[in-house]
This record gives sequence, structure tokens and C-alpha cells, in this order.
Amino acid sequence: MKTALITGTTRGIGKVFAEKFAGMGNNLLLVSRNEEKLKRQQYDLQSRYHVAVKYIACELTQLNAVDLIFERLSNWQVSVDFLVNNAGFNECGLFTNTDMEQEIKMIDLHIRFVTQLTKRILPMMKKNNYGRIVNVGSTGSFIPSPSDAG
Repeated sequence: MKTALITGTTRGIGKVFAEKFAGMGNNLLLVSRNEEKLKRQQYDLQSRYHVAVKYIACELTQLNAVDLIFERLSNWQVSVDFLVNNAGFNECGLFTNTDMEQEIKMIDLHIRFVTQLTKRILPMMKKNNYGRIVNVGSTGSFIPSPSDAG
């Protein structure tokens, strides 16, 4: 069986990715912030699809998030075949009014975290001669909104 690591799995597109990968018989590594939701999701997916499901509850904007994920992968002796970089959020509003700390967290998650995680997973995939990476984005990156101007 192959294993999919998916970020941002407790709602939205990430939740659907988890369902689809489990439905295809893949084991799952779920990564999200809310441990209670992850526990429920783990139980639900294992019960319905009979696949192994592990989870990591962590705040992905933290500088040590990738290290924490790799520590768990090492402890579990798990290799990743599919990586779905899905976690994300948007700080909406006039640029001049949005919170700078939230803007920095958004940059950390969408750029730094995705880059670091992908760079750490890729050698594992190359070693196994197999791997697929999906980076989920938003049309907001390409289509400006009047409320996002300053």
C-alpha cells in the first residue's frame, strides 16, 4: 500500500483529498491543527476504508513544523508516496487594514512551509523511485479582488 501525506485535512478540499486517497486504498498521514477533529477523522476513515491512518496535530506556520513532521515519520518508519500541500488561509480585507502578523503567517504557510516540506519529502520519493506531489492553490493568487487593494 502507498501512503499519502495531506495537510489541512479536517475540512474543505483537504478533507475530500483524504476521502479520495483512502477510497483508493492508500494509507494516510493527516496533518492539521485541531487534534480533536483529527482523532474523529482518523476513526472515521479507518472504519470506512480499512486503511492505516495516522495524524500529526501541529501549527504549520511554526518554524519547527517540518522537523516535527519528520520526527514522527521517522518514529513511525513511514515513507511518503503522495504529498498534498493543501493547508492554507487568506487574510481578507484592505491591505492597509490587515494584520501584519497574520500576513507573515500566511507567507510562512504558503511559501516557507510548502518549500521546506517538499524539499524534505522529495529525496524520500526519489529513493523509492516513486512519488507524486500536489500543490493546492487559490484563484486569489491570479484574480485580484477590489477589497484586497489598499
